[in-house]
Amino acid sequence: MYTVGKSGQKQCVMIVEMKRNLIAPKFWMKKRRDVESQAKLSRELRGYAFKYACPQIMCFDGSHLLMLQFRAASPASIDDAKCEVDFLYGGP
Repeated sequence: MYTVGKSGQKQCVMIVEMKRNLIAPKFWMKKRRDVESQAKLSRELRGYAFKYACPQIMCFDGSHLLMLQFRAASPASIDDAKCEVDFLYGGP
């Protein structure tokens, strides 16, 4: 999603990714690192946030909604594994 300022400059405000039956709630709620599919999803979402220089990203898989916000001081710091992430999960 983009917003356009008065100058006509586009600014990414949120990235939205759709998946199918991929989000495992226990992984995200307990911050587990032992589920390869979820670790791969986490890396993919961080990569999108870095590529589009947008610290907010949302992923929906049909049942579960995951929203991430990287606490990045600059777009470049999103790619740093030490960059803290806030998340919000919603689902059944």
